[in-house]
Amino acid sequence: MRLNLRFGGRLRLLLLGAMALLASHGKELAAREAAHEPNKHMNGNQEARVAGYLHGDGKYNVLPVPAPLLGELAAATLTRELSGLVEPTVVVRAARLAQLHDLAKTADAFERVLRLGESTALEVRRSTAAIGALTWLGNEPQRSAARQRYLELLRRSDVEVIRDALLDAAYSLGTPEDADGLQRALSGAAASLKRKIAELKTPEQEAQIANLEIRLDRIEEYIGREVKGLERANRLREEILRQEDNARQLGNMVALYLEVHPQGTRRLADWAALRLVRASDRSKAAALFIEAAQAHDRTEPSRQKELDLVKARALRAAVFLGAPVETDIHVWLGTAPDDGTDLLALRPDWHYPPPHAH
Repeated sequence: MRLNLRFGGRLRLLLLGAMALLASHGKELAAREAAHEPNKHMNGNQEARVAGYLHGDGKYNVLPVPAPLLGELAAATLTRELSGLVEPTVVVRAARLAQLHDLAKTADAFERVLRLGESTALEVRRSTAAIGALTWLGNEPQRSAARQRYLELLRRSDVEVIRDALLDAAYSLGTPEDADGLQRALSGAAASLKRKIAELKTPEQEAQIANLEIRLDRIEEYIGREVKGLERANRLREEILRQEDNARQLGNMVALYLEVHPQGTRRLADWAALRLVRASDRSKAAALFIEAAQAHDRTEPSRQKELDLVKARALRAAVFLGAPVETDIHVWLGTAPDDGTDLLALRPDWHYPPPHAH
């Protein structure tokens, strides 16, 4: 049964109170974050949670990025995990964790991973995860090296096979040039298939022709859907980052994260989350999430599930960013469904299944 959070207007009063607290204690919140002060959600088995996330069975289970974390300890744990011949899946998860928690001290570890090179599609995925991490966390030489590796992969790899990994890297790099490079590489692969099809003319080769035509259709569809989507995303991100009005910029990012922006996508939601945790005024971002929760705190039977999902996502994000919300709101969040997919959420008690657990 869905918990009615309205309490005859009580939630609205609680949210207004939280906004007032944010307004009066924003500087104190920022100072506490800068000092990495542990909060009341922190528990003592952080290393176990990070290990569970990195190595847990993700085939049948959702593995949300652990939060909250103490930055210094998390960076040390990740650096240690990335020190050997690390599995590609671990690098992908480690990159997501480091990006969310802005663990710049892990950049050297991801640079070392990039130097491992790649001879298989899985190892390419490992490298593109490291490219993404270095784009967010690295210094200028490291970011430049990450981009150069991306360009090398476009030139020397089978882009038809690794296109998803390359798309991930292009989203992280975020420039029109990177998107153009991916489109050129895929268009080149499509042209090669067309040439092969033209060379096959005998009836005995019909099955081979049909297979090549299927591959060609998939590449052309990928360019039209995924690469064009990347280009649209890049234009929107550039437009938002150019906005001089900080409140308007934060508002667009909040809308993107909540997936209520008219041009929003899940990839843009993730980008917005990473920008918001790096915002200079996290208290303002938290206040905007509380406003969004208020806006979705209403009864509309035909849209109730959608409204409650957005409201819960907004409240989780507000708490993640440090909003001092009332106990009743925490109680409601504890009863709201949580499938583990919200990136900005504190889950100190989430259970991470061991590898290959079923």
